[in-house]
Amino acid sequence: MRRMMRSRRFAGLAAGMSAVLALSACSDGGGSGAEGDDDTITVRGCNPSFPLTPAATSSNCGLNILNNVTARLVHYSSNGEARTDLAESISTDDAKTWTVRIRENAEFSDGTPVTAASFVDAWNYAAYGPNNSPNANLFSPIVGYESVHPLDPDGEEGLGQAPPPSSTQLSGLTIADDRTFTITLRDADATFPQRLGLVAFAPLPASFFEDNGQEFSEEPIGAGPYVIKEWEPGERIKLQAWDDYSGPSRAKVKNVIFKMYDNDEAAYNDVVANNLDVTDVIPAGAREDERYQDDLDDRWVASPYGQIQVLRFPDEDEDRTYRSERLKRAISMAIDRTELVKLAPGRALVPATGWTPPGVAGYEENRCGRTCLYDRDDARDERNRAGGYNGTIKITYDAETPTVSNPSMWTEVCRQITRALNEPCEVVPASAKRFQDLMTDEETEDLLVIDKTMAYPSIDDFLVPMYSRNGVSNWSDFRYTRFNDELSRAASRPNLDEAFDTYARAEALLVNDMPSVPLWYTNSLAGFSDRVTGVKLDIFGLYDLTSIGVTR
Repeated sequence: MRRMMRSRRFAGLAAGMSAVLALSACSDGGGSGAEGDDDTITVRGCNPSFPLTPAATSSNCGLNILNNVTARLVHYSSNGEARTDLAESISTDDAKTWTVRIRENAEFSDGTPVTAASFVDAWNYAAYGPNNSPNANLFSPIVGYESVHPLDPDGEEGLGQAPPPSSTQLSGLTIADDRTFTITLRDADATFPQRLGLVAFAPLPASFFEDNGQEFSEEPIGAGPYVIKEWEPGERIKLQAWDDYSGPSRAKVKNVIFKMYDNDEAAYNDVVANNLDVTDVIPAGAREDERYQDDLDDRWVASPYGQIQVLRFPDEDEDRTYRSERLKRAISMAIDRTELVKLAPGRALVPATGWTPPGVAGYEENRCGRTCLYDRDDARDERNRAGGYNGTIKITYDAETPTVSNPSMWTEVCRQITRALNEPCEVVPASAKRFQDLMTDEETEDLLVIDKTMAYPSIDDFLVPMYSRNGVSNWSDFRYTRFNDELSRAASRPNLDEAFDTYARAEALLVNDMPSVPLWYTNSLAGFSDRVTGVKLDIFGLYDLTSIGVTR
């Protein structure tokens, strides 16, 4: 079935953000694309899941579409910081109650206005438990979430069911007028605007609620730089630049055709042959020995991805040897990250110098300092001062779930630790279930290989969940008073700059107690034809379509 989409109109972009917490308004895109057959590009696509709505979409197959069709209150700059988009301002006096002012004349592509209700109704819909939205939890910081989305008493795998919601609306969302609404959070959160560029926070037109999003799922309507022009399920989706779009991320090419591939190798081979313009996947076979660099010459790009891999130390109450900060620093300095990343296919990994990856707002290089630099002599000295490890150091990894590293890397990590520290080291492969049990079990004595992927591009998302006293992923029960005090101060800062600075101080403190060893950051790799320029993937690994131009 072919779906034909109508072009819809848009008007107006208001200037930057004011108020106590200010976000810069700047354009990351180029001018409008020229007309003509040469103004069409093709990219690798995959079939999006149904329904194709902001609340339900979490895989790249659908996000690559909705990220360009919708607009949100903010979008992200190249360093991950939020920039105004549909918002004119997002202001606060206490980092807990936020006032949002929508820019004047903002419209959806169907010509209807973007109003405060467009956001409030969309967020209420996403958060409401009976709608079973995969992205519902993103709205949990807002007051009233427990009333619209009660917790299942025995979890998702239990036999019990969550009680019915006592409300259909988040009490923390209040509409003041057509262009203004307020957001009240349970707790102060100075970086809350960093979440608002996620697709899940996109506004919805009034027509969405006429049939509970059924028509929208087939013809998504947004306020972004592109509209869906054609959709042939299983074959292709054609996006067309919205002629009347006046937001900050204008398209350079008129048409983008997502060609659906079931096989990543086939898409890659088409790019090599210049029969496809862009692929966001370099298959494993082409990464081996960096063959893609020979195949593509200079037609590839590595872009920062919001992920870090660490070695997490166990609960110090279970293995008292790891109470020694010197021993933990010794293990970190015994690891030659620069050599180890060469064992990963392609240029997928970059040696880590801290706990926050590049491309994420608040990132700064070398927060871990010399502790994350390979120095066998200093490592041995620290080990000797610590008195060594009582037993065999065990490194356990998930051997079933695909990850950015490979088994040979852990064998080499153990070899390096033994060589530098004269301590026995053992690599322990685990099933996915066994690893999950170990990861959430405070009694394990193993060092665990943990992948941390961002929920949103902000430094606090890499510090708070895993290392704060009550962090949802702090399964090793890490406790460090000075660090937690800095986190609390950061959350209540009056603006983003001060919040990032305070979180940076908190990150720098981690080197004193080392809850984990930062190993490496992840890159996304893309390949492209010789007729396009400006190709890159964003921090989520999604196409940055508005940066792509046609060279001929």
